[in-house]
Amino acid sequence: MKMNPIKRLIMIVLLITTIHCGNSGQSTNEEDQSNLNSDNGNTSNTTDSNLASLLPTISDFMLNQSDTFIVDTSLLGTEVEGVMPMPGSNSGCYHPGAHVDFTIPSSGTSTVDVYSPVDGVVTSVQDCYEGVNDQYKIFIAYAKSGDDVFELLFGFEPMAGSKCQDNPTEFTQYIFVEEGETVTKGQKIAEMISYSSDTVGSHIHFNTGFNNNFVCPDIFKQSVVNTLDDHYIDSASSCRGQSFIDIAQETLCYQPSLNESHSDYM
Repeated sequence: MKMNPIKRLIMIVLLITTIHCGNSGQSTNEEDQSNLNSDNGNTSNTTDSNLASLLPTISDFMLNQSDTFIVDTSLLGTEVEGVMPMPGSNSGCYHPGAHVDFTIPSSGTSTVDVYSPVDGVVTSVQDCYEGVNDQYKIFIAYAKSGDDVFELLFGFEPMAGSKCQDNPTEFTQYIFVEEGETVTKGQKIAEMISYSSDTVGSHIHFNTGFNNNFVCPDIFKQSVVNTLDDHYIDSASSCRGQSFIDIAQETLCYQPSLNESHSDYM
């Protein structure tokens, strides 16, 4: 039976709209929302028995959490402006990942080295992820549950407009790993580029992903997290009045709900 032409047209429009919205990763342009809503986060649903065979179980990994942060913590307060923990679903100001914010250079550009905090395997590299503000991404598998893989997901967001849409290789020079490459804890994987033309401030959005869930990056030893405590950014204007500066606990996983913390998978 033939479909009514009008119904067919409506279905095509709805399909195109769904695909666009599901993959845009775009943000609003409101500066007071920039630190919380500049992206839609990164999740994963990777099942690969060969890859999983190379990785520790999540229980074993969490017994030996990372003592290495993704940037040099001595730069906090200078080149690195501050850190935002991932506000979980119980916080009232949910966002699907944590942030590291960078200081806007006074002129030209500046870069900060970014390190892998884990031993693992690079599962994806995207040197141009298009949006209102283009970005580049790196995914690293680091632990498993059965054949399902946990991935650490980096979204490098210069917040400087359509840089790689205009020049597809704009960010390529700042990526130092390839898909399929084995990385070690402390290895330099990228540089975060910041532009003086940016009025908001570049940041790295980072979270872990497992079975299509956004999971807090609570993969670091408490001694590492403690060094971040004095450098939580003030997101009160975009977090329903909650300022992370006032958090009474040192954490990168603030008020998580079910399946948003690694302990839920152990």
